[in-house]
Amino acid sequence: MSITLDFSLIGPPSQKLQELLDKFQEQRPNIKINLLSMSWENAWPNLLAHALYGKGADVSHIGSTWGSSLVAMNALREFQPQEIEALGGPQAFVPSAWESTGVVGIEGIWSLPWSSFTFLIMYRRDLLEMSGVDEATAFTSPAGFKQTVEKLKQAGMTSPLLLPSGAPFLDRIHIAASWMWSAGGQYISLDGKQACLNMPDTYNGLLSFFELYRLISPEDKNLDYNACLQRFQQGKAAIVIADCSYPYTLVHSEHAPQVVENLGVHSLPGIPVVSGDNLVIWRNVQQDSAREKAAVELAQFLVGREAQEHFCQMADQFPVRVDAMDAIQCCSPDVNNALRDTFLKGRAHKPIRLWSRIEFQLGRALDDITADILNTTDTPVETILDTHLPQMQEHLDRMLT
Repeated sequence: MSITLDFSLIGPPSQKLQELLDKFQEQRPNIKINLLSMSWENAWPNLLAHALYGKGADVSHIGSTWGSSLVAMNALREFQPQEIEALGGPQAFVPSAWESTGVVGIEGIWSLPWSSFTFLIMYRRDLLEMSGVDEATAFTSPAGFKQTVEKLKQAGMTSPLLLPSGAPFLDRIHIAASWMWSAGGQYISLDGKQACLNMPDTYNGLLSFFELYRLISPEDKNLDYNACLQRFQQGKAAIVIADCSYPYTLVHSEHAPQVVENLGVHSLPGIPVVSGDNLVIWRNVQQDSAREKAAVELAQFLVGREAQEHFCQMADQFPVRVDAMDAIQCCSPDVNNALRDTFLKGRAHKPIRLWSRIEFQLGRALDDITADILNTTDTPVETILDTHLPQMQEHLDRMLT
Protein backbone atom coordinates (compact mmCIF):
# COMPACT_ATOMS: atom_id res chain seq x y z
CA MET A 1 0.00 0.00 0.00
CA SER A 2 1.39 3.38 -1.03
CA ILE A 3 1.38 6.25 1.46
CA THR A 4 1.75 9.94 0.64
CA LEU A 5 3.14 12.06 3.47
CA ASP A 6 2.68 15.81 3.54
CA PHE A 7 5.93 17.43 4.75
CA SER A 8 5.80 21.18 5.39
CA LEU A 9 9.05 23.08 4.99
CA ILE A 10 9.83 26.67 5.91
CA GLY A 11 11.58 28.36 3.03
CA PRO A 12 12.19 27.05 -0.48
CA PRO A 13 13.48 23.46 -0.76
CA SER A 14 17.19 23.26 -1.52
CA GLN A 15 18.76 20.86 -3.97
CA LYS A 16 20.45 19.01 -1.10
CA LEU A 17 17.15 18.49 0.69
CA GLN A 18 15.49 17.26 -2.48
CA GLU A 19 18.36 14.82 -2.95
CA LEU A 20 17.75 13.51 0.58
CA LEU A 21 14.02 13.14 0.04
CA ASP A 22 14.64 11.34 -3.25
CA LYS A 23 17.00 8.94 -1.48
CA PHE A 24 14.44 8.31 1.25
CA GLN A 25 11.80 7.47 -1.34
CA GLU A 26 14.22 5.15 -3.15
CA GLN A 27 14.79 3.23 0.08
CA ARG A 28 11.07 3.19 0.91
CA PRO A 29 9.27 3.05 -2.45
CA ASN A 30 5.88 2.74 -0.77
CA ILE A 31 6.23 6.22 0.78
CA LYS A 32 5.82 9.33 -1.35
CA ILE A 33 6.64 12.83 -0.06
CA ASN A 34 4.43 15.78 -0.92
CA LEU A 35 6.52 18.84 -0.06
CA LEU A 36 4.65 21.92 1.15
CA SER A 37 6.65 25.14 1.33
CA MET A 38 5.91 28.10 3.62
CA SER A 39 7.69 31.41 4.01
CA TRP A 40 9.16 32.36 7.39
CA GLU A 41 6.67 35.23 7.51
CA ASN A 42 3.58 33.00 7.35
CA ALA A 43 4.96 29.79 8.86
CA TRP A 44 3.94 30.42 12.48
CA PRO A 45 0.34 31.45 11.65
CA ASN A 46 0.01 28.38 9.43
CA LEU A 47 1.37 26.08 12.13
CA LEU A 48 -0.97 27.60 14.70
CA ALA A 49 -3.91 26.99 12.39
CA HIS A 50 -2.83 23.36 12.01
CA ALA A 51 -2.59 23.03 15.80
CA LEU A 52 -6.07 24.50 16.26
CA TYR A 53 -7.92 22.63 13.53
CA GLY A 54 -5.85 19.46 13.08
CA LYS A 55 -5.64 19.92 9.32
CA GLY A 56 -2.32 20.28 7.53
CA ALA A 57 0.93 18.40 7.12
CA ASP A 58 1.91 15.08 8.69
CA VAL A 59 5.50 16.12 9.43
CA SER A 60 6.60 19.74 9.80
CA HIS A 61 9.76 21.75 9.98
CA ILE A 62 9.52 24.31 12.82
CA GLY A 63 11.75 26.78 14.63
CA SER A 64 13.36 25.03 17.57
CA THR A 65 11.74 27.40 20.09
CA TRP A 66 8.22 26.86 18.72
CA GLY A 67 7.67 23.28 19.84
CA SER A 68 6.84 24.11 23.46
CA SER A 69 3.87 26.24 22.42
CA LEU A 70 2.54 23.52 20.10
CA VAL A 71 2.88 20.94 22.87
CA ALA A 72 0.87 23.20 25.18
CA MET A 73 -1.89 23.10 22.55
CA ASN A 74 -1.85 19.28 22.62
CA ALA A 75 -1.10 19.27 18.89
CA LEU A 76 2.00 17.06 18.60
CA ARG A 77 2.72 13.35 18.68
CA GLU A 78 5.23 12.27 21.31
CA PHE A 79 8.34 10.36 20.16
CA GLN A 80 8.70 7.01 21.89
CA PRO A 81 11.87 5.90 23.77
CA GLN A 82 12.66 3.15 21.25
CA GLU A 83 12.45 5.67 18.40
CA ILE A 84 15.00 7.88 20.17
CA GLU A 85 17.31 4.97 20.93
CA ALA A 86 17.27 4.00 17.24
CA LEU A 87 18.91 7.37 16.57
CA GLY A 88 21.65 6.77 19.13
CA GLY A 89 19.84 8.24 22.13
CA PRO A 90 19.99 11.81 23.45
CA GLN A 91 23.79 11.59 23.74
CA ALA A 92 24.06 11.44 19.95
CA PHE A 93 22.92 15.06 19.72
CA VAL A 94 24.51 18.37 20.60
CA PRO A 95 23.21 19.18 24.12
CA SER A 96 21.78 22.61 23.22
CA ALA A 97 19.88 21.09 20.28
CA TRP A 98 18.54 18.17 22.27
CA GLU A 99 17.22 20.45 25.02
CA SER A 100 14.75 21.93 22.52
CA THR A 101 13.00 18.58 22.10
CA GLY A 102 11.17 18.72 25.41
CA VAL A 103 9.09 21.19 27.39
CA VAL A 104 9.80 22.39 30.91
CA GLY A 105 7.28 20.77 33.26
CA ILE A 106 5.96 18.24 30.71
CA GLU A 107 7.34 14.74 30.29
CA GLY A 108 8.27 13.44 26.87
CA ILE A 109 10.18 14.16 23.67
CA TRP A 110 8.02 16.12 21.26
CA SER A 111 10.35 17.05 18.41
CA LEU A 112 13.68 16.04 16.89
CA PRO A 113 16.55 18.48 16.29
CA TRP A 114 17.17 18.96 12.58
CA SER A 115 19.62 21.80 12.10
CA SER A 116 21.70 24.18 14.21
CA PHE A 117 21.91 27.95 13.96
CA THR A 118 24.01 30.54 15.73
CA PHE A 119 25.64 33.93 15.43
CA LEU A 120 29.35 34.63 15.10
CA ILE A 121 31.61 37.64 15.49
CA MET A 122 33.22 38.56 12.17
CA TYR A 123 36.19 40.88 12.39
CA ARG A 124 39.14 42.27 10.47
CA ARG A 125 42.43 40.88 11.76
CA ASP A 126 44.43 43.64 10.10
CA LEU A 127 42.39 46.41 11.73
CA LEU A 128 42.67 44.82 15.18
CA GLU A 129 46.44 44.55 14.76
CA MET A 130 46.70 48.18 13.63
CA SER A 131 44.80 49.22 16.77
CA GLY A 132 46.97 47.22 19.15
CA VAL A 133 44.28 44.66 19.98
CA ASP A 134 45.35 41.14 20.98
CA GLU A 135 43.24 38.89 18.78
CA ALA A 136 43.64 35.96 21.19
CA THR A 137 41.66 37.70 23.94
CA ALA A 138 39.64 40.25 21.96
CA PHE A 139 36.28 38.45 22.14
CA THR A 140 36.54 35.85 24.90
CA SER A 141 34.33 37.79 27.34
CA PRO A 142 31.77 40.62 27.20
CA ALA A 143 34.22 42.92 28.97
CA GLY A 144 36.95 42.01 26.48
CA PHE A 145 34.57 42.63 23.57
CA LYS A 146 33.79 46.12 24.84
CA GLN A 147 37.47 46.92 25.41
CA THR A 148 38.25 45.80 21.87
CA VAL A 149 35.64 48.16 20.40
CA GLU A 150 36.88 51.01 22.61
CA LYS A 151 40.47 50.47 21.44
CA LEU A 152 39.39 50.50 17.81
CA LYS A 153 37.47 53.70 18.42
CA GLN A 154 40.43 55.32 20.20
CA ALA A 155 42.67 54.35 17.29
CA GLY A 156 40.44 56.41 14.99
CA MET A 157 38.53 53.56 13.39
CA THR A 158 35.51 55.12 11.63
CA SER A 159 33.25 52.09 12.06
CA PRO A 160 34.57 49.91 14.90
CA LEU A 161 31.32 47.95 15.35
CA LEU A 162 28.10 47.39 13.44
CA LEU A 163 24.90 46.31 15.24
CA PRO A 164 21.36 46.28 13.75
CA SER A 165 19.37 49.26 15.00
CA GLY A 166 17.34 50.72 12.17
CA ALA A 167 14.38 48.33 12.21
CA PRO A 168 12.79 45.69 14.44
CA PHE A 169 15.30 42.88 14.86
CA LEU A 170 13.86 39.67 16.30
CA ASP A 171 17.28 38.09 16.80
CA ARG A 172 18.45 40.83 19.15
CA ILE A 173 17.12 38.91 22.15
CA HIS A 174 19.16 35.87 21.10
CA ILE A 175 22.41 37.78 20.61
CA ALA A 176 21.91 39.70 23.87
CA ALA A 177 21.35 36.39 25.67
CA SER A 178 25.06 35.56 25.38
CA TRP A 179 25.95 38.66 27.38
CA MET A 180 23.15 37.99 29.86
CA TRP A 181 24.03 34.32 30.41
CA SER A 182 27.67 35.22 30.88
CA ALA A 183 26.61 37.45 33.79
CA GLY A 184 24.55 34.61 35.27
CA GLY A 185 21.16 35.97 34.21
CA GLN A 186 18.06 34.50 32.59
CA TYR A 187 15.07 35.98 30.77
CA ILE A 188 12.78 33.45 32.47
CA SER A 189 13.37 31.26 35.52
CA LEU A 190 14.52 27.70 34.85
CA ASP A 191 11.13 26.35 35.92
CA GLY A 192 9.39 28.70 33.46
CA LYS A 193 7.18 30.28 36.14
CA GLN A 194 8.48 33.84 36.44
CA ALA A 195 10.40 36.50 34.55
CA CYS A 196 13.90 37.40 35.74
CA LEU A 197 14.36 40.86 34.23
CA ASN A 198 14.42 42.33 37.73
CA MET A 199 17.31 40.13 38.84
CA PRO A 200 20.72 41.84 39.17
CA ASP A 201 22.56 39.30 37.00
CA THR A 202 20.04 39.65 34.17
CA TYR A 203 20.11 43.45 34.42
CA ASN A 204 23.91 43.60 34.43
CA GLY A 205 24.20 41.26 31.47
CA LEU A 206 21.74 43.26 29.39
CA LEU A 207 23.44 46.48 30.44
CA SER A 208 26.81 45.20 29.19
CA PHE A 209 25.22 44.37 25.84
CA PHE A 210 23.29 47.60 25.32
CA GLU A 211 26.27 49.76 26.27
CA LEU A 212 27.80 48.61 22.98
CA TYR A 213 25.25 50.74 21.09
CA ARG A 214 26.85 53.86 22.56
CA LEU A 215 30.10 52.88 20.82
CA ILE A 216 28.53 52.79 17.37
CA SER A 217 29.59 55.64 15.09
CA PRO A 218 26.88 58.17 14.11
CA GLU A 219 26.99 57.10 10.47
CA ASP A 220 26.34 53.49 11.47
CA LYS A 221 23.17 54.17 13.44
CA ASN A 222 19.78 53.09 12.11
CA LEU A 223 21.18 50.34 9.89
CA ASP A 224 19.11 47.20 9.64
CA TYR A 225 20.71 43.75 9.75
CA ASN A 226 21.29 43.39 6.02
CA ALA A 227 22.76 46.89 5.76
CA CYS A 228 25.24 46.00 8.52
CA LEU A 229 26.38 42.91 6.64
CA GLN A 230 26.69 44.82 3.40
CA ARG A 231 28.78 47.58 4.97
CA PHE A 232 31.16 45.05 6.52
CA GLN A 233 31.36 43.19 3.22
CA GLN A 234 32.37 46.44 1.51
CA GLY A 235 35.31 46.83 3.88
CA LYS A 236 33.82 49.75 5.81
CA ALA A 237 33.82 48.29 9.34
CA ALA A 238 36.01 46.35 11.76
CA ILE A 239 33.45 44.09 13.52
CA VAL A 240 29.98 42.78 12.77
CA ILE A 241 27.81 40.09 14.39
CA ALA A 242 26.33 37.85 11.70
CA ASP A 243 24.51 34.56 11.33
CA CYS A 244 26.52 31.40 10.80
CA SER A 245 25.87 31.20 7.04
CA TYR A 246 27.32 34.67 6.39
CA PRO A 247 31.00 33.58 6.16
CA TYR A 248 30.14 31.46 3.13
CA THR A 249 28.35 34.40 1.50
CA LEU A 250 31.28 36.67 2.29
CA VAL A 251 33.98 34.35 0.99
CA HIS A 252 32.09 33.87 -2.28
CA SER A 253 31.36 37.57 -2.80
CA GLU A 254 33.18 39.79 -5.26
CA HIS A 255 33.48 42.78 -2.95
CA ALA A 256 36.50 43.96 -0.94
CA PRO A 257 38.93 41.02 -1.24
CA GLN A 258 40.92 42.46 1.68
CA VAL A 259 37.96 41.63 3.93
CA VAL A 260 38.17 37.92 3.08
CA GLU A 261 41.95 37.90 3.27
CA ASN A 262 41.88 39.34 6.80
CA LEU A 263 38.68 37.74 8.07
CA GLY A 264 38.64 36.54 11.65
CA VAL A 265 35.77 34.57 13.21
CA HIS A 266 34.91 34.02 16.87
CA SER A 267 31.93 32.74 18.82
CA LEU A 268 29.86 35.23 20.79
CA PRO A 269 31.60 36.09 24.07
CA GLY A 270 31.01 34.01 27.16
CA ILE A 271 28.13 31.61 26.49
CA PRO A 272 27.03 31.70 22.83
CA VAL A 273 23.40 31.22 21.93
CA VAL A 274 22.45 28.25 19.75
CA SER A 275 19.07 27.71 18.15
CA GLY A 276 17.95 26.02 14.97
CA ASP A 277 15.15 24.00 13.42
CA ASN A 278 13.30 20.88 14.56
CA LEU A 279 10.95 18.31 13.08
CA VAL A 280 7.56 17.47 14.57
CA ILE A 281 4.89 14.90 13.84
CA TRP A 282 1.33 16.09 14.31
CA ARG A 283 -1.04 14.27 16.63
CA ASN A 284 -3.67 13.74 13.92
CA VAL A 285 -1.28 11.34 12.15
CA GLN A 286 -2.01 8.77 14.87
CA GLN A 287 -5.42 8.15 13.33
CA ASP A 288 -3.68 5.99 10.70
CA SER A 289 -1.02 3.59 12.05
CA ALA A 290 0.64 3.09 8.65
CA ARG A 291 0.89 6.83 8.07
CA GLU A 292 2.21 7.31 11.62
CA LYS A 293 4.95 4.72 11.06
CA ALA A 294 5.93 6.38 7.77
CA ALA A 295 6.08 9.82 9.43
CA VAL A 296 8.43 8.48 12.13
CA GLU A 297 10.64 6.88 9.48
CA LEU A 298 10.92 10.17 7.59
CA ALA A 299 11.80 12.16 10.71
CA GLN A 300 14.38 9.58 11.79
CA PHE A 301 15.93 9.52 8.33
CA LEU A 302 16.33 13.32 8.22
CA VAL A 303 18.08 13.52 11.59
CA GLY A 304 20.25 10.45 11.04
CA ARG A 305 24.01 10.76 10.64
CA GLU A 306 24.09 10.28 6.86
CA ALA A 307 21.48 12.98 6.25
CA GLN A 308 23.13 15.34 8.73
CA GLU A 309 26.49 14.99 7.01
CA HIS A 310 24.82 15.57 3.66
CA PHE A 311 23.26 18.77 5.00
CA CYS A 312 26.71 20.05 5.97
CA GLN A 313 27.45 20.62 2.32
CA MET A 314 24.71 23.25 2.04
CA ALA A 315 26.58 26.25 3.51
CA ASP A 316 23.55 27.44 5.49
CA GLN A 317 22.57 24.15 7.13
CA PHE A 318 24.53 22.90 10.13
CA PRO A 319 24.25 19.58 11.99
CA VAL A 320 22.72 18.75 15.36
CA ARG A 321 24.50 15.41 15.80
CA VAL A 322 27.85 15.13 17.56
CA ASP A 323 29.02 12.51 15.08
CA ALA A 324 28.36 14.87 12.15
CA MET A 325 30.27 17.88 13.51
CA ASP A 326 33.47 16.98 11.67
CA ALA A 327 31.56 17.18 8.38
CA ILE A 328 31.18 20.96 8.70
CA GLN A 329 33.01 22.47 5.75
CA CYS A 330 31.69 26.00 5.49
CA CYS A 331 34.56 27.89 3.87
CA SER A 332 37.77 27.82 5.94
CA PRO A 333 39.31 25.91 8.86
CA ASP A 334 38.90 28.95 11.14
CA VAL A 335 35.19 29.24 10.39
CA ASN A 336 34.65 25.48 10.67
CA ASN A 337 36.38 25.38 14.05
CA ALA A 338 34.43 28.39 15.34
CA LEU A 339 31.16 26.77 14.30
CA ARG A 340 31.97 23.42 15.90
CA ASP A 341 33.13 25.13 19.09
CA THR A 342 29.99 27.25 19.28
CA PHE A 343 27.55 24.40 18.65
CA LEU A 344 29.23 22.16 21.23
CA LYS A 345 29.55 24.72 24.04
CA GLY A 346 26.54 26.95 23.29
CA ARG A 347 23.23 27.17 25.12
CA ALA A 348 19.63 27.25 23.94
CA HIS A 349 16.65 29.04 25.45
CA LYS A 350 14.68 26.95 27.90
CA PRO A 351 11.68 25.31 26.14
CA ILE A 352 8.91 26.75 28.29
CA ARG A 353 5.30 26.56 27.16
CA LEU A 354 4.77 30.25 26.34
CA TRP A 355 8.19 30.96 24.89
CA SER A 356 6.92 31.97 21.43
CA ARG A 357 4.75 34.72 22.93
CA ILE A 358 7.52 35.79 25.32
CA GLU A 359 10.04 35.88 22.49
CA PHE A 360 7.83 38.22 20.48
CA GLN A 361 6.97 40.54 23.37
CA LEU A 362 10.50 40.69 24.72
CA GLY A 363 11.87 41.30 21.25
CA ARG A 364 9.68 44.38 20.86
CA ALA A 365 10.84 45.68 24.24
CA LEU A 366 14.50 45.31 23.27
CA ASP A 367 13.76 47.13 20.00
CA ASP A 368 12.35 50.04 22.04
CA ILE A 369 15.40 50.05 24.33
CA THR A 370 17.70 50.18 21.31
CA ALA A 371 15.80 53.09 19.77
CA ASP A 372 15.92 55.06 23.02
CA ILE A 373 19.66 54.49 23.43
CA LEU A 374 20.35 55.81 19.94
CA ASN A 375 17.87 58.70 20.07
CA THR A 376 18.65 60.00 23.58
CA THR A 377 22.41 60.09 23.70
CA ASP A 378 22.53 62.13 26.92
CA THR A 379 20.45 59.64 28.90
CA PRO A 380 22.47 56.92 30.69
CA VAL A 381 21.82 53.41 29.43
CA GLU A 382 20.96 52.41 33.01
CA THR A 383 18.14 54.96 33.07
CA ILE A 384 16.72 53.63 29.82
CA LEU A 385 16.79 50.05 31.11
CA ASP A 386 15.19 51.21 34.36
CA THR A 387 12.32 52.62 32.29
CA HIS A 388 11.66 49.59 30.09
CA LEU A 389 12.60 46.46 32.03
CA PRO A 390 10.19 46.86 34.99
CA GLN A 391 7.30 47.29 32.57
CA MET A 392 8.27 44.16 30.68
CA GLN A 393 8.85 42.28 33.95
CA GLU A 394 5.29 43.07 35.03
CA HIS A 395 3.88 42.13 31.63
CA LEU A 396 5.69 38.78 31.53
CA ASP A 397 4.77 37.94 35.11
CA ARG A 398 1.08 38.42 34.24
CA MET A 399 1.55 36.20 31.19
CA LEU A 400 3.21 33.43 33.20
CA THR A 401 0.77 33.49 36.11
